[in-house]
Amino acid sequence: MDNDTKGPFVRKEISQLSAEELQKLRTAYALLQQELEEGGYQQIAGLHGFPDYHCPHGNLDFLPWHRAYLLRFEQALQRHVPDVTLPYWDWISQESQARGLPDAVREITYVNSEGIEVPNPLYSAQLPLPVGGQSTRRRFPLPSSRLLELENLLAIAMQQTNFSNFSNSLENPHNFVHFWVGGSMGQVPFAAFDPIFWIHHAYVDRQWYIWQQNNPEVPVPDDVAQNIYEELDMSANDILDINNLPYEYDESIEPAVGSRRVITPFGLAKFRAVESMQPRVELTIHNLSMTSESFELRIFLNDPQANHTSPIDGNPHFAGSVFLFGMGETMHSMEMDHGMHHSGHKVTFERAVDITKALNLSARQGGNFDIKMLILDIDGQPVENPPFEMPSVSLKRHP
Repeated sequence: MDNDTKGPFVRKEISQLSAEELQKLRTAYALLQQELEEGGYQQIAGLHGFPDYHCPHGNLDFLPWHRAYLLRFEQALQRHVPDVTLPYWDWISQESQARGLPDAVREITYVNSEGIEVPNPLYSAQLPLPVGGQSTRRRFPLPSSRLLELENLLAIAMQQTNFSNFSNSLENPHNFVHFWVGGSMGQVPFAAFDPIFWIHHAYVDRQWYIWQQNNPEVPVPDDVAQNIYEELDMSANDILDINNLPYEYDESIEPAVGSRRVITPFGLAKFRAVESMQPRVELTIHNLSMTSESFELRIFLNDPQANHTSPIDGNPHFAGSVFLFGMGETMHSMEMDHGMHHSGHKVTFERAVDITKALNLSARQGGNFDIKMLILDIDGQPVENPPFEMPSVSLKRHP
């Protein structure tokens, strides 16, 4: 794993970049997007989905492969601007919950270092052939208030005590953000062409980095650690030890927990508040599989009339959602016929939703309750005949 810059360099939250740092980031993005040969923006983005389809989702290579992928992209940016670093987007911050996407990626144009108004390379990028000539697109995102749901999804992941459960749990908030942004980000084939992909995945990687700091003795399974990612010129072992990475994250160090100082994803006070919601009840959805299209499984308790128009904000019956990140027809066919890349078999998985709050608000103490699960497409419309079997569910009460 080569890195030409002195390190470790620090990845910051994108809204915390100075004007100079943001200018350098945009310059690096713009120059890389102009690079059309091997190692340019389109070629690197194409490793994820179309046309190369290397990305693993729904299996345990998800986190290490994407960490290596981000590092490959960051090193490409640094060829053009040596001291640039890849920022992350904190999608559970109060600013995100109030405003949605960061200003730096919403602005269509910006004024460059020469005082000229130019297209913002963090806003969009060109798509490759056969859709060349088009730029990445984003639908008008879902209401920013929905980002509030990410706190509990992330808390479920951070409370896991083994890598397999952590990785599986972290994919749901990851998928949520892809679904929420929509457009090119809403499906695997073109997601990595949208410039926001990289700062989204940097935040996912930051959560794994934090989890590793808080669980330093928990290993990654040997069959994952031994994988070699030839398309990235890296192996999983190159990037598993956070003490050997060429980067670190801007740390929010809080008072000691036990005998260790830890970094928490959204401030220790809030994290402890989430953790202290005991006892809590999780609804686990089983036997999910990868799909060609993106779907939301939206869950209501004790509301048999709930439909896709039922409110989410302030609705005591809304319990949460699970998101399936569409792989596109080509990659889905690869998964069905030959198994996902690096896995060798059809991938099935499960997702958990913390339904404690909805259960407390909508059900009588000790009484029975009904679960209604809506299957919606990426535009929030009901799907009459979903291309997968209705999954099974189970409940788990944490003492």
